[in-house]
Amino acid sequence: MFYGNRRLEEADLGGLRLTKIGFLKVGTLPTPEECGRSILSIIVDHFKVSPGEVLQVKNINIAGQTKRGLKTADVVSGIQFVIDNAWVEELPGGVSLRLTEVGFAEA
Repeated sequence: MFYGNRRLEEADLGGLRLTKIGFLKVGTLPTPEECGRSILSIIVDHFKVSPGEVLQVKNINIAGQTKRGLKTADVVSGIQFVIDNAWVEELPGGVSLRLTEVGFAEA
């Protein structure tokens, strides 16, 4: 949706910016937890992954950037957060993640 020359998803609202991942204070970066919750939402809500199922990191990265407006650094930070919190398990080789029961419950 467009508003003037700008997309409504990116409109500034009194110091807040509405993005695809929610409202962010203009001039601030999302926290690792905010990025992690976006990553978890991508895994569960966008890709419909169930506990024990595997998803490639490249697919999460693409969806994070195109569907949620995340920057690469935000995706990396978010993936590290979900790994550190045992919401996903990193598989050998580091190219895939397995959703855990804990992660599914957190979503």
